Amino acid sequence: MSTTITKKYYNEGILTDPVSIVLSDPTGTYGVRRKDTQETVVADSTAMTKINTGVYQYTFEDPVADLTYEYWTEIFDNEETYHIEGTVQGGSGAVLAADNALITKDEIKRWLKLSGTDDDDFLQEAINEWSDTVETRLGRVINSAEHTGERHDGGKLAVLLKNIPVTTLSSISVDGAALGSSDYTIDTDSGIIRLGSGKAFGGGPGSILVTYTGGYSTVPGDLKRAMMQLVALELYLSGHGRKALAKRSESTDAGTTIYERGPEDQEKIMARLERKYARR
Repeated sequence: MSTTITKKYYNEGILTDPVSIVLSDPTGTYGVRRKDTQETVVADSTAMTKINTGVYQYTFEDPVADLTYEYWTEIFDNEETYHIEGTVQGGSGAVLAADNALITKDEIKRWLKLSGTDDDDFLQEAINEWSDTVETRLGRVINSAEHTGERHDGGKLAVLLKNIPVTTLSSISVDGAALGSSDYTIDTDSGIIRLGSGKAFGGGPGSILVTYTGGYSTVPGDLKRAMMQLVALELYLSGHGRKALAKRSESTDAGTTIYERGPEDQEKIMARLERKYARR
């Protein structure tokens, strides 16, 4: 009885191999751990196995059935380190919604007018995987969450927080020295922080640490609709649901035109999201 974690990494819309991808939480404590007891089941900095270009997996044995695990993937590429959190259901259990899921299984079933439960696990896996992909491609977390010790480079006139809108800013420090709330200004919608003096921040690479709460309390409607389309296409392309996207052909005076869909349709959707929501 085993559990497999799969991760996809995109660079500028193309599945790409990063410099490294490992299972590692931001504190360097664990790779995968049980959600019930917090016991580590996969050690920190465990490398994932390349399955194909930009696609990586790691499989581990379940200590018992029906466990839920939480994990982090650490991706290093383009001189940037990204940490992405996820949850996965262990063997012999139904697939659970990930903490960062951008839509629910019930929402996509209503949208596609699907009944029954035969495709429930497939749909939830697709939602979980595409939620991860969207956040990786956009370089940000969508749902509101606390972000501890987000690193930024000094020597610049502004700090651009990754996860907006910002609800609260708890602390900001430069080379370990905390700034007071009167030392800076922040635009909560854009996530831009500037010093009140108008000068550049001190310090060097990675010397600014910010702790704040940021992200959307409700997923924006256009982003949610894009997720619906991505998951619907995944269902269609898998062969599970050839009726999920009903219009596949039409008859005209010139004959019958067949509409076939492919991964390029998903890429067009992702490109639209990147133009509006990407943070780099």
